[in-house]
Order: sequence, then C-alpha cells, then structure tokens
Amino acid sequence: MVSQKFKDIVESIEPGVHDFIHFYLMDNMKNKIADYYFFSCKNIIDSINPNVGGLERRHVDLKEDCADYYYGARPADENNQVLFKEKLDGKACFYELHWKEEYIFITDEVYQKIQQAGLKPLRFGCKFKEQSMS
Repeated sequence: MVSQKFKDIVESIEPGVHDFIHFYLMDNMKNKIADYYFFSCKNIIDSINPNVGGLERRHVDLKEDCADYYYGARPADENNQVLFKEKLDGKACFYELHWKEEYIFITDEVYQKIQQAGLKPLRFGCKFKEQSMS
C-alpha cells in the first residue's frame, strides 16, 4: 500500500511501468479518509556485483523461470553490497534476480526523492551502494 506521493515519485522516473491500483481508505461511517494504491513492482533485473561485499553464492532448486542461485550477505558484510549503476539507469524500483529475499529495491534517486518529500513511515532492509561497472 502506497501513497499518491510515492506513486508520483516512481512514475516521474518510470511512467506506466508499474501497477498502481487505486482505493479509498474509509472510516467506520464510510467517510473517505485518504487515497492509497496497491503497488506492484514490475522490474526484475540482475544488478548485483558479485565480486564486492562479501557475498556467498548459494545454489537453490527453483522453478524453471527463476534463477538457480542467489546471493546472501554474510552477517559481518551486511550493507556492503554493490549494485551496477548502469543496470539501474532509468529504473525507480525493482526486484533483484539473485537476492534471496523478495524485497523491492529502490534506486538512490528514488530514496533521495522520498527523503525530500518527507514520506514516512518507511522500512528499509539492506543498503546497497550503486557503483559504475568500469
């Protein structure tokens, strides 16, 4: 569930890519309190730099349309992972193909816009760095 502000931020970068299904939040008296959206992220990309951040490559048997391995951070290396910046160009948010948990990743650009808009509450997992492939 996301707000109009969050929707506007994502669509300012990727218009028409993700699904936002509108609904009204109502009180017990059926008075409209606010507009919200169910959000469905549509990007799945492979952007992790496997050579940085102390990642462990782990094999997993999944369905045919999924990756056959994923990366997991060693506890001492949490928040040291790196994503290839070039693979994130033009993206607002995405699922990482080779990350174990099904988190929605957001780019640094979206994170900055969320901070500027004062959107709260937000819960973030690991912090990834964006670095050039060269």
